[in-house]
Amino acid sequence: MDFFSKLGDTISATGKDVSKKARDLTGLAKLNMDLRAKEEYILRQYQEIGKQYYEQHKEDTESAFGEIALIKEAMEEMEAIKGEIAELKGMKRCQSCGTPLNIDDVFCKKCGAKYEEPETEVYEGEVE
Repeated sequence: MDFFSKLGDTISATGKDVSKKARDLTGLAKLNMDLRAKEEYILRQYQEIGKQYYEQHKEDTESAFGEIALIKEAMEEMEAIKGEIAELKGMKRCQSCGTPLNIDDVFCKKCGAKYEEPETEVYEGEVE
């Protein structure tokens, strides 16, 4: 009987160890998840600070950060891409606010600005 008693004690002790390790791993996973959530929160706060700084200083003639010019360039490129997308969808974009307009709209439904067709250059040279 002594053998079975020791076996039962060993199984019980092992079960308790496994249970404790499972709780420890669960706790560790939760702490790691909490840590990642805080890191992401801080990153979002940094981004918000940067966005607010950009908005306050985007018109400055001399900027403390060269990235402001890079952001302006990227935004201009994004607007050009949005225009191409609208054109492919059979639409155009308001020149004042950027709202997508149907190809035959004359006025913007959001800001009321009149859509002016871009002038195309006409070449008045000799045709061969």
